[in-house]
Amino acid sequence: MKIISFIERRQHELIERILRHCGLWEGPIRTLASPRAPPATTVADLELVPDPDFLESQRHDSPPGHSCELQLVLDPEYL
Repeated sequence: MKIISFIERRQHELIERILRHCGLWEGPIRTLASPRAPPATTVADLELVPDPDFLESQRHDSPPGHSCELQLVLDPEYL
């Protein structure tokens, strides 16, 4: 077998013509979406909504006389 030509991905018209000729054309060539950064989130955009059931379970599990406070720790790696 001998290679007589290469078809590159950017040659959309040529690829379409070949596929139409073979009866294999199914529509426009789909391309991958371009990469983009995740939406910017700031600490001001976050809202802490405690789960009432969790808070109640923490109150029952804490030693007597110990106040149960929630502490929000923001990890910049996951924001």
